[in-house]
Formats: sequence, structure tokens, C-alpha cells
Amino acid sequence: MIRHVYAFLLMLTLLASGCRSVGNTPAQIQKYTGPVEPLDVVVSRFNQNSQQIQTLWAAGSYEANLVDAKGKKIFVNGDATLLFGREAKFRLFLNKIGNRLFDAGSDGSRFWLVGYEGVDTAWVGSLAGFSVREQSDIPVRPDMLLEVLGLSLVPVDLLNGPIITQRFNPDQDVYMLTFASVDSKRKDRYVVSREVWLDRKTFLPTWVFLHDADGQVMLRARLSGHVPIGKDQGAGKVARVFDILVPQSGSKLVLKLSDVRPRRGVVPSAASFAFSPERAGVGTVIDLDLPSHGPIPRD
Repeated sequence: MIRHVYAFLLMLTLLASGCRSVGNTPAQIQKYTGPVEPLDVVVSRFNQNSQQIQTLWAAGSYEANLVDAKGKKIFVNGDATLLFGREAKFRLFLNKIGNRLFDAGSDGSRFWLVGYEGVDTAWVGSLAGFSVREQSDIPVRPDMLLEVLGLSLVPVDLLNGPIITQRFNPDQDVYMLTFASVDSKRKDRYVVSREVWLDRKTFLPTWVFLHDADGQVMLRARLSGHVPIGKDQGAGKVARVFDILVPQSGSKLVLKLSDVRPRRGVVPSAASFAFSPERAGVGTVIDLDLPSHGPIPRD
């Protein structure tokens, strides 16, 4: 059972929803019928906050209600550390009573995903390879973890790159941005990979939805409790509570950050996002850039 617990922990992306409906209830929010901003202004205001956050060190706790392959529900909790840097750099540690269970991260070009107790396996590869890689090749894609943070800058050139569209939801009082690109396999259609909801007043992300090629939600995350990451109230804000649900399995995880700051001492630094497969401390290292996706040969 311990093996099932930690193996399935790898199949979560980052955060969990506690079986609540999407958005607030009608009793909590009043329908907004006033003027709204155009897409270019919404993107600019969102980026204005994100650009202020060049680095992030955060610590807190997590609770996970997992469902294993046989449908059995399992509860796991512990402490967590989250690091973030621009150019797709991040790292997430999940621990249990002083023992490391999970290490996922990226240095901007390469990624890693390590499961320790009960898993004893690391996956490594290039972020660029995800455009031609099967989702099943790795338990959870580290680039999806990064998207859930709601800190990635949105391209300001709205006619190139991913196709970005905007709808306004008056019942939830949010801007709904969708991101679409050409299907990496079929090449004959556009598919929506991500949807982000931004609060109308603050332009901060409140929900993130990640979709597969068929449009099904692979993960939905609710972001709340945004706080400035520095002592200055005008500093960039990041969510302190991340709730995530993996709809297909019913597994949920909630991450609560109690300490949020730009840095703790010199962390994060370039060394914070360095990873050596040989020093991962696990028995098997799988390189997804190899044609066979097999273990890295050992001397």
C-alpha cells in the first residue's frame, strides 16, 4: 500500500480542489454587468504583476487525498518547499516526517521528476521534447506544475505564437483566457491546452485548467489568498493556497504556503535549479530523450 501511495503521488501535478464547484456560489458574488477591458489590456495587467516576481522561495504544508488504481482512498500530508525563477525555472519538494518523497523541477531547458520512498525512480529529459512525447511517458509533466503557479508571462504579440482568446464571465466576474495551438500529433487542427481565469478587479489568476488534446480537463487548480512576496504592499502577488483536482481519478491535493518571500538568503540561485541524475539517490533513472525511454546506462 505504501508503494501505491507514493507512486500515485507522482501522478498529481501540484495542487487540489476539495470537491467544490468551479467558482463562487451566487450567494457569494454579485453578477457584474459593467464595462470590461479588452484582451491586450488584460494581458498587460496580468504581466505587470508577474514581471515583478523574478524569484520566489516559499514553504508550507500539503494534504493529499489520493485514490489508488483499485479505488482505495489514501490520505498523505507533510511539509513542502517551492522555488521559482524566470525562464521556466522551478523546484518543488514534498516531504513526510523529515523524509523526502518527491522532487520535481526544471533548469529552464531540462526537467526532472523523482519519486523516493516506494518509487525509487527518476525521470529526466528536455522540456522541448514534450511536444512529441506521450503524457504516459512520465507520471506528471513538470511543465504542468509550472503552469499551475499562475506566474508565466502571457505573450503580448497576440497574432503570433499560441492563439489567445478572451471571454468575460459576468456570473463569476472573471476574464477567461484560453490558449490554443496546433495539435502536435495530427497537425490538422488547433487544440486548447490551457484556460486561465483572472479576477476582473485585480487581474490575478483564480483558476487554471489544463486540457488534453481531446479537450478533457487533466487538472484544475483554484488559486486563492494572494499576498505580496515582499514587505512592500506594491510588490508582485502570488497565491498562498493552491487547490487541485485530477478529475479522471478523483485525487486531490491542497498546498498551503505559510512563508512567501523573494529569497531566503541566497536561495533560489542557479545552484537551486541544478540537478544531477547520478546523484538523485534512486535506483532507476529513465531518460525520456533516449529513443527507448529506457534507464540511463550505468558504468
